[in-house]
Amino acid sequence: MKVLDKLISDHAQMSKMLVIMDEEIRVFVEGGTLDYLLLQTALDFMDLRTTTNHHIFEEKMASILMLKGVCDKKLFDHLEVDHERISFLGNELKNAIDNVEQDNQLPRIWVLSVMQEYINVQRRHMLEEEKTIFPMAKLNLTTHDWASLDDLAKEMLVSTSEEEAELASIQKDVIAWHMESHS
Repeated sequence: MKVLDKLISDHAQMSKMLVIMDEEIRVFVEGGTLDYLLLQTALDFMDLRTTTNHHIFEEKMASILMLKGVCDKKLFDHLEVDHERISFLGNELKNAIDNVEQDNQLPRIWVLSVMQEYINVQRRHMLEEEKTIFPMAKLNLTTHDWASLDDLAKEMLVSTSEEEAELASIQKDVIAWHMESHS
């Protein structure tokens, strides 16, 4: 069940980034300026966090549950579509921020709207997983299933240990940066 612990930990890390993004929206709405570099860095963290191994583990866990007949294909397909939607929205938000930084004429409210949609979709998605897939896995995966997932994690972590260190560094920097700019 180490993989499940890792997924839950990842969600906690991503939630912190979403709180920071929410705070940036609040500051802007109250008349402040958006810290686009901070937002870009938070998005880089979110993207790297999910593409390093997070979504792979979730989808693998759901596929095992589907093979066992516990998770229906509709729920599995929904999970995959959500992952694609989150990736798409993240890329759109990065593009919008890049355009604003290059002084392209984009309404700032549009950037906020894309950011808010990204935050909302990401939160809803994590909550759904925590209320459906994760409990299903706890109840229905066998010791052998968990060992298989843990073995996959060990294989992947060997190749992603540098990325994990980078993620920890990015998260630490974003939190410190945010705290400094709002103290």
